[in-house]
Amino acid sequence: MNEVMTLAEDKQLNIWYQDTDSMHINYEDVEVLAKEFKYKYNRDLIGNDMGSFHVDFDLEGAEKEIYSIESYFIAKKVYIDILESKDKDNNIINGAHMRLKAVPKTCLTHFSEINKISNIDMYREMYNGQELEFDLTEEGTKCGFVYTNEMSVRGYQSNDATTRRIKFPTNIERIEIT
Repeated sequence: MNEVMTLAEDKQLNIWYQDTDSMHINYEDVEVLAKEFKYKYNRDLIGNDMGSFHVDFDLEGAEKEIYSIESYFIAKKVYIDILESKDKDNNIINGAHMRLKAVPKTCLTHFSEINKISNIDMYREMYNGQELEFDLTEEGTKCGFVYTNEMSVRGYQSNDATTRRIKFPTNIERIEIT
């Protein structure tokens, strides 16, 4: 990861988000970075093998390249990308690539549905410091596990509704990309 990040920085390619095993860069810079990586390290950057990189976006029905048209990076492992591509009939299709550490994606989708809020608006609220509470049981339709201090594990479901409250500070640096 360090080779890739420092090479991107050396080539003045913007890295909008990065953590242990992933990074967000401009779509058009992926090919530039791959070419420079091959030249410098004599290895392929793009692939599915260990140590290789690939686009992590998945969008049902996509037949063309998938890219993000809007993103919010709130904290490590807390971000959303609004995806866009084209289907087999060349129609534009959209979706979301969401991460929120400690809250499964199905719980994010459930929250959006029951609160009648779009995925991007949910992340905008978190970005703006609004506290959100996620039901990890999805109203009792999903069970999970709690690891206790006594080194035991117990299951929870509807009668043991477990929620996670999430709130981020608003006094962090904000970057708007136009």
